[in-house]
Amino acid sequence: MGKVFRFELSRALGGIRFRLCAASGLLIALLHCITSVLPLTKWLDTWREKPFLTPHSAYTHWIGLDLATVLPVLLFTVLPLFAALPAADSGWWDRDSGYINHIRLRCTDRQYSVSKAAAVFVSAFLAAFIPLMADFLFTSAVLPCVLPEPASGSVPLTDKDLFGAVFYHHPVLYILGYTLFDGVFLAMWTTLALSLSRWMRQRFQVLLTPFILYLLAYFADIWSGSAFPSPMALLLPFQPVDGVRLWMPCVFLAGLAALLAVCWFAPGGRDDAI
Repeated sequence: MGKVFRFELSRALGGIRFRLCAASGLLIALLHCITSVLPLTKWLDTWREKPFLTPHSAYTHWIGLDLATVLPVLLFTVLPLFAALPAADSGWWDRDSGYINHIRLRCTDRQYSVSKAAAVFVSAFLAAFIPLMADFLFTSAVLPCVLPEPASGSVPLTDKDLFGAVFYHHPVLYILGYTLFDGVFLAMWTTLALSLSRWMRQRFQVLLTPFILYLLAYFADIWSGSAFPSPMALLLPFQPVDGVRLWMPCVFLAGLAALLAVCWFAPGGRDDAI
């Protein structure tokens, strides 16, 4: 199965769409650094003779915690699209073109389904992880990594937020952990394209389904005023919704995993029999 997975992963990561998504994410991160982070460097010297003030920190101006510009909102809006574009439609294309018949002559159905899902997951994870981590690297190269001060109010996180205390004591762990969480969550969200592809008739429908459902969930959460956060609210590291608990993203992940098991892995879950 390793050979099948490597082949599927090379299809996902070797295409032009993954490169475009990675480049677009890096561009947003670079623009954020140029427009929102670099201007702050002129204030760094003013803090040296004021011991009761805290200089601007890379931890509080990372794109995941920046509340002052539109670029964080833009990035977290398009991240599901970046995650889906590299390979979310590949299962549908294999079936629609008949290419799956050639692949399954060389491997079992289980090997193909597991390798395909794993390749979609990895490519989506990388498409989401790269811009978030790149932005932190850009920001920390410009601003000092000073421990955030809770009393400064620069970040709307408290010890009552999910892992809020970790941010103030170990901000690197918080940023790395939240970036990994965002990558895993978006990778699982992208598997909706595999789970629902059997009911799709057009390729663009498969590609856009995770992105459209992501936006619909966000607007439905705003309009309904529900206490349960939308996926976008869970992904934002500055946690715009109060009362987020660990079980909430776990509910989403468990539901996505169950849907994938029923609609993709289960026998008869795909209309691709030879």
